[in-house]
Parts: sequence; C-alpha cells; structure tokens
Amino acid sequence: MLRWNVGGCLDLVVGKKPSTAQERTLLAKIDWFILSYCCLMYFSNYLDRSNVANAYVSGMREDLQMFGTQFNKINTIFTCGYIVGMIPNNLMLQIVAPRIWFPCMQIIWGVLTFSTSAVKNVEQIYVIRFFQGGPCAEYLFR
Repeated sequence: MLRWNVGGCLDLVVGKKPSTAQERTLLAKIDWFILSYCCLMYFSNYLDRSNVANAYVSGMREDLQMFGTQFNKINTIFTCGYIVGMIPNNLMLQIVAPRIWFPCMQIIWGVLTFSTSAVKNVEQIYVIRFFQGGPCAEYLFR
C-alpha cells in the first residue's frame, strides 16, 4: 500500500533546507537575481503587448490605414515568431552563457520594440513583430 509522505511532497515543492550558511546565502542570491530578472522581463513584455493594443485604439489604426483582421494578424505573427524562436534560443544556451545570451536577446528585443515607432505601413509591423517573437522566446513562458 502506498503511503502519503507529506515531508517528501513538501521537499519536492519547496526544496530541502540548505545545510550550511554559505549554501543558504548562495541560494538567496541566485533566487533574488534570477527571479527579479525574469519578473522584469515578463513585465516589460506584458507592457509591450498591451501597448500595441493601446496604440491600435489610440490612432495606429487610422495612421496605418488598418482594416479587418490586421490587428489580429499582428498578434498571430508575433506568436509564430515566438514558436519559431523557442528551439534556437534553447540550443544557443548550450553554446553561449546565459549571462551573455539573455541580455543580448533583451537588447535585440528593445531595438525592435523602438523600431516599431518608425513604421509607415502595417506590413512593417508584421515583420518587426515576427522577429520580436524570437527574443521573447528565451524568457517568456506561456
């Protein structure tokens, strides 16, 4: 008969307590830096997504003469870029150190985000959003 081991489940979810003060300090530093980085990147991506929707309502539709389902295509193309970028990003982490790869992808994502302000037609947004999906795949988990 199987017995429910409450302590084992708790260890699985929370993890075992560090045995030394040095290990406890190291785990706190790792948790602090990795979690703060991931939260910041997720928040900036969320802002980018909501800003595209806000721009569409606030005049981008008229400025770029958008009609029909073009706004939905922008989001769909971003998702396609995200899917295409997942595997190469994870493979690159085997070659390039994450401390270099993650900031580089964030810089590329930022440059592409800023370049959205210079578009003249909706097709340019399609291209930018596709390529923006690739760098987002390295830190965004759906």
